[in-house]
Amino acid sequence: MRWLIICLLLGCGSVPISPENELLSDFMSITNVRRQPIQNPAGNIVGVIILADVVNTGPVPIISPFIMTWKLRTADSEEIARATHRFSRFDAGQVQRIALTIEFAPRSSLSGVQNVVTFYFEESNQ
Repeated sequence: MRWLIICLLLGCGSVPISPENELLSDFMSITNVRRQPIQNPAGNIVGVIILADVVNTGPVPIISPFIMTWKLRTADSEEIARATHRFSRFDAGQVQRIALTIEFAPRSSLSGVQNVVTFYFEESNQ
């Protein structure tokens, strides 16, 4: 039902849209996530390489530039580090492979580290 309302408000089909940030997050999906630790010579983890597929699951293209912010945080929500990736256009059903390198202070393990991903249109500056 929600997709029907969105289609009625924004128009479905081949007409590109620039939905609000809330709808942008609804349209985007992340799959095939892999985290590869980066270790220093002492054996501590000092970063990760994130590999993932980002998919536009929405019914129409997204034409306005937008930013994906990938944060790593502890179980008590303390942010460890972040990285961003900019998308300029994303067709309906399109899959884009991303690779992010996120560096942080040395840690003995990634146990309890959580991924938090947000999407915002570039002009919203959030």
